[in-house]
Amino acid sequence: MPSTLWSKLYAKRADWALRAYKDFVDTVPTLRADLERQDHVTLVVYGPTQVGKTTLILTTLGIHEDRLGDVSHVLRGGRDAGKSATVFATQYGKSPDDLWRLGGGRGLSDAAMREALGLVRDRMEKGEDVGSDIVDIRIPRHFFTDADRGLNVSIIDLPGTHAAQENEIRHVARLAELYVPTADVVLLVTRADGLGTLNPAALQLDCLKDWTAQPAKFRVVLTYTFSSASIQEWYQEEAQMGQVTAESLRNRLYSQISTHDLPLPEAGSRCLFPVEFGDSWKDLASKQADYFEGASAISHIVMSDLVESLAAASNPYRRLAAAFDLNALVVRKKERLDNEYETAQEGLNAEIDQVAFQVDTSRKALELVMRAKDRAAALRDYLREEHCISRLESMINKAFAIKVSSVSKKTVAMMRWHAEEHIDRLIEAWRKLRFDDGLETEVEDDLTHDLSWLDLARPSSPPLVGSAYDHLLTRLGGYYFDEYVPWIPGSSFDNDRKLLRSSGEQAQSIAIGETTKWVKAALEQRKKAAGYELGVASKKVTVQTAEYERLEKRHRYLLKRQSVLEKAHDETCKSMDVGIERSRMFRERMTDGHRERDDELANNIRDEQSPSRRLLLLALRELHQREFPQALEGHLT
Repeated sequence: MPSTLWSKLYAKRADWALRAYKDFVDTVPTLRADLERQDHVTLVVYGPTQVGKTTLILTTLGIHEDRLGDVSHVLRGGRDAGKSATVFATQYGKSPDDLWRLGGGRGLSDAAMREALGLVRDRMEKGEDVGSDIVDIRIPRHFFTDADRGLNVSIIDLPGTHAAQENEIRHVARLAELYVPTADVVLLVTRADGLGTLNPAALQLDCLKDWTAQPAKFRVVLTYTFSSASIQEWYQEEAQMGQVTAESLRNRLYSQISTHDLPLPEAGSRCLFPVEFGDSWKDLASKQADYFEGASAISHIVMSDLVESLAAASNPYRRLAAAFDLNALVVRKKERLDNEYETAQEGLNAEIDQVAFQVDTSRKALELVMRAKDRAAALRDYLREEHCISRLESMINKAFAIKVSSVSKKTVAMMRWHAEEHIDRLIEAWRKLRFDDGLETEVEDDLTHDLSWLDLARPSSPPLVGSAYDHLLTRLGGYYFDEYVPWIPGSSFDNDRKLLRSSGEQAQSIAIGETTKWVKAALEQRKKAAGYELGVASKKVTVQTAEYERLEKRHRYLLKRQSVLEKAHDETCKSMDVGIERSRMFRERMTDGHRERDDELANNIRDEQSPSRRLLLLALRELHQREFPQALEGHLT
C-alpha cells in the first residue's frame, strides 16, 4: 500500500508546475495553444540541400528501412536522385489508408502521386501559385514499419536557403517565422563534415540564429557521419583502446563543433545526433563490413535516442521546459540584435559620412561647371552684341588716327621722308595695338571678359599701308633735282603735297580696313568657339547635375534608412523587454506555485494522522524542496 501511494505521489509531484504554468498562460492568451496542444509532436526540419533530410524524415516517421527507396522514388516527382532538392515547404504525415494523399485530396497510387508532385514542383519552380505555402503529403500506411504504432508526429520540411535567390530566401524566412516558433522540436540537419553551417552567422533565417539558447527545442542531426574520413580514422583509434560508444562519438563531434566559435548550449553533446543512412550506408556495408557492423550499431542507438527525444517533446513537462528557455533566448537574441544594430549603424554612419563628402564635392564641382557655362554663355552673347564690334572699330580707328605731318621744307627728299615716316608710324601703331587694354567688360559680379585673345589672332605681317604711297614715291623718283623748280614742267610742290595727304588718308584706310577685316574674322571664329564651349559646358552641367542629384538621393535614402533602423531597433528592444518581463513573471509564478505547494504539503503533513502516510509526505516535501532549483531550470520529468 505505501509503495502504491508513493508511486502516485511521485508521479504527480510536479503537477504544481503545470498548474503554475496554466495560471501564467491565463495572463498571456497567446500561449494558450501550447498548453492545450494534443500529444502529437510538431517537428520542423531545416538544413542545406542534399544532406539526407528526406531520408531522415522518412526514417523518423517510421518508414520501413526496405521501403525507403520506394517512398523516395515517389517523392522525387520524376526527378533523378540528387536532382530533386526541395523547392517548397512540405508537411509529411501518415495516410489513413494505403493510398497517397496530396493536400488532403483523394487517394492516389504511386504513379499518380509521382506525377502530381512533378507538376507541383514544375509550377513552383516557374513561380506559379500552387494554392498553399506548404505542400501536405500523406504517405500510405503499408510503407510504415508499424502503421498503428510509432511516433505521432507532423513533420514540416523547410527548403534550404543556401545559394537560393533573394525572393526564395524571403519566402522560406516567412514560412520559418510561421512554423518554427510553434514547433515542439526543430532539427538542424547538416553533414558531419559541414559543421560551419551551424554557426548563427551562417544561418540565413533569423528565427534559427539563437538555437543554442533553446536546448529544449533544437536538435542537431549530423548526416554522413560514418562515411567521413576523419570519423573513420577516429573510430579505428578508439576501437584499439576500447569500445566505441554513441556517447564518445557525440563528445568527439561536440569538440569539433567547439572549434567553430559556436556558443554551444549547456546540454552539450546531448543535442547532437550523428547518423548515417542511404547509399553511403550501403557502400560502407559492401566495402568495410567490420567497420559497418560497429558503426551501424551506434547509428541505430542514436536514431533510437532521436525518436525517443522527439516522442518526449509532446510531454507537457518538456513543453514547460521550453518556457524556461524564454529568458535565455530573449537575452541572447537581444545581445545579438544589439551587436547587429551597432555593426549596422557603424557601417551606415561611415557610408553616410562618405556620401555626404561626395555630395559636398559634387556640389562644388557643379558650381564650377555652372560657372563655366555662365562664362561661355556670357562671352557668346557679348560677342554677338553690336556695341562690341563698335568698340573694336572705334579702337582701331583711334589707333590709326595718324595723319601725315606738314612738310616744313620744300624739297623732294623732305616729301619722301614724310611719306616714309607716315608709313612707319602706321606700321608701328599696328604693332602696338592691344585689345586687352580698355576692352574688359563686367558681365555679372566678378565675371568679366576681355579680348586679349585677339592679340593671338594678329597676322604675322602688318597691313600693306605702303601701297598707298606707290604713286607718290614713283613720282618723286622721277625728279632730277631735289629742289622744286617752278619753271620745270611737272615740278609742283603744291601738287605733291596734296598727293602726300591723299596717300596718307588712303594708307590710314588700308590700315583700318585690313585690321578690321582680320579682327572681324577672328571674332567670328571666337563666336563659334564660344558656342561650342557653351554646348560642352551645358553637357557637363547636365552630367554633373545628375550625379549631384543621385548622390543627394542616396544621402537622403541613407538618412531615412538610419531612421528606420533606429525605429526598428527601438521597437525590437521594446518587444525584447516584454519577453524579459514575461520571463520574469513566469519564474515568479513558478516560485509562487512552488511555495504554495510546499505550504500545502506542510499542512497535509500536519493534518495527517497515519504515521506511514505522514512519512511519505515528509519524503515528498523533502524531494519537492530539493528539486526546486532544477525546476527553475526547466528540468522536470
